[in-house]
Amino acid sequence: MWAPIISTLLSLSFITTCGATTSIDVRIASDVLPTEIHLEDQLLRKFPLVRQGEEALFKGTLDELIREAVVTDFDVVGRWGDDLVGISLRIWSAVQNHDPPPVLIFLPKPISEKSTIDTFANRGLDGELAFRTYYEARTVYQDMMTKSSTHQVTVGAAYWWFAASYQLARRTDGLIRVDPRAIQAVERLVYAEDNTTLAHAMKRLKINRTSLREDVNQAKMITWMNFRLVKEYSAKRKFELAKIINDYYIKQYDDLTEPERRILLKKQGVDRSLLETNALYLDSRIGISPN
Repeated sequence: MWAPIISTLLSLSFITTCGATTSIDVRIASDVLPTEIHLEDQLLRKFPLVRQGEEALFKGTLDELIREAVVTDFDVVGRWGDDLVGISLRIWSAVQNHDPPPVLIFLPKPISEKSTIDTFANRGLDGELAFRTYYEARTVYQDMMTKSSTHQVTVGAAYWWFAASYQLARRTDGLIRVDPRAIQAVERLVYAEDNTTLAHAMKRLKINRTSLREDVNQAKMITWMNFRLVKEYSAKRKFELAKIINDYYIKQYDDLTEPERRILLKKQGVDRSLLETNALYLDSRIGISPN
């Protein structure tokens, strides 16, 4: 939907109120403001944001975008002439009064060399560094894949792209989506055990294949973080809302592979039996007053 080209910084915050408009504030920290900024959903529909006075602040509402969906995936996209930048988000419309932490876009043009990979490793993923590493590592990986898929820099960029993406998703409770392309990039490392060139590159970079495989499995389950809401809303006697969320997860479970289901059971104790038991219980409680 968009290609990261321009270096800029974007701060994103949400204001969500029960029974009222759900709005979004987008701040641009850049010398040049975008000529256009909008939300874009999976159907490529665009929802413009409006600049507020002379400030680098843009506002819009999410009501039309989220409607009655339990989960909505969309991008925030800014246009600078012919160039676009964006970030993918996931909003749980069932979650009320939830202010996600700021989201930043920073897209520099790193040099595709070993020293850049060393920088990723040395500076870590605290604070805004996770955002910086995410975009820099992605840029390096995309550049290096046109040259050599087994080069040490390619391997290192894949690892740090994924590590930063996973860290951001965990930190924001899934507001920032785990980038599926980053997962695909490191799965190539995890499962290519017969590729000696990749193995040597991982060894030089001190990447542990077993630990990386575990992190990949966890990242694939990140969307299940909000399964806890079924129990929380049931405890508050908000049974209809709990049922909507449980039904959503039943559909998600149907799409899992058997290995993924085993991981989910091991890590979060969720299986089909629990989901179906929840459904029966919630069906029996629908209509009962929450008071």
